[in-house]
Amino acid sequence: MKHLGILKQNIFSIIHGHQFGLLLCFVFLLVSCKGEEDEVEPQKTKIEITVVYPVNGLGDCSYSDLINVTVSLVTNSADYLFPGTSVLYHFISPNNTDEAKSKLQNWDDNPPLNNYTYHMLILADEMYEDMMVDINKWREDSRRDVLVLNRHNYNDSRTYYRDLPLYGPAWESGYMAKKDGDKPALLLANNYSHVMIDARQGWLDGYAAAGGNPDEVPVVDDIEYEESRCAEASDSLFNAGYDNVVCINGGGQMGALRSLVFRRTLFGGDYNNKRLTVCENAYPKSYYGPYIRYQIFKKTGDVVLVFLENWISWRTGTSQTKPDQIVVYDMLNNTLGDYVLGLLAPTDYYTAAILCDKDIREIAAEAEQKYYNGK
Repeated sequence: MKHLGILKQNIFSIIHGHQFGLLLCFVFLLVSCKGEEDEVEPQKTKIEITVVYPVNGLGDCSYSDLINVTVSLVTNSADYLFPGTSVLYHFISPNNTDEAKSKLQNWDDNPPLNNYTYHMLILADEMYEDMMVDINKWREDSRRDVLVLNRHNYNDSRTYYRDLPLYGPAWESGYMAKKDGDKPALLLANNYSHVMIDARQGWLDGYAAAGGNPDEVPVVDDIEYEESRCAEASDSLFNAGYDNVVCINGGGQMGALRSLVFRRTLFGGDYNNKRLTVCENAYPKSYYGPYIRYQIFKKTGDVVLVFLENWISWRTGTSQTKPDQIVVYDMLNNTLGDYVLGLLAPTDYYTAAILCDKDIREIAAEAEQKYYNGK
């Protein structure tokens, strides 16, 4: 897996090095150029990867953009990783659910053109699997596969699942919020997705385990992934006297971050004591360190990278091992180092002492296991 390690290191260094926007422009250019080259060598095994992002997901500097960068790097490293193979990348970033359904139907209606082309459809939002119930042509085509991210109901034997539950990380975040003496409030993307439901319950359970009263914590759970809505909600909570706004809502959190940066710069005063906590399936936002109390995240990019490496190797015949259908990256499954704790306020020694307590991590892992075993 030497190649894989190099790609994983590149993904982290690019994002951590503040070159995110420049990279996106670069990889889009490479993908388009790659498509022109592929037409010249039709004898190559061809892999086509289509990612359907959450509604308005691309550009979130979070979950969606991380997947985009990961797939783009795989695409443009194909000659190195998979000699004799060309990889094409298509993405769908719908404006609404109706558009998403139409695009999924269009994908289903356009099968591979020949026997050396294979299709992978990655559904980056769990709700898309429900849309696929009436989209069935691909099921009869052995050259086509589907991967669903963050789905707790593994019902389809023709579908791959990679689940990154947030109950455990959220539990730890809730526990730390109470021990740290904050007056917290909770912002969630929605109240219907499995990831958000479990994250909400995990955070409140952790807060209660540390001696807090969950009923005293306001919960706003209709943010979706909208930056403006998140900024408005966080401002309202800060003005109401809450000093730690916990964001578990993907790209919407950037609205809260940018709003806090603006208000602290413009007004100073009490805003200097306001912080955000971030809990997500994305990557560390170290450049927002002065504004983030702490961040807990799972490396979704690594999960997608490992899956694609294994799937393409199997499809091209360089490996005889088919990828596992279901992998759940909970706190006890650390095979990829997927559960990573980011401490982005290193001068806060009290918080640092809490975050470094391995016993808390073990208790959170046990709580997560108990929660899912009981569902």
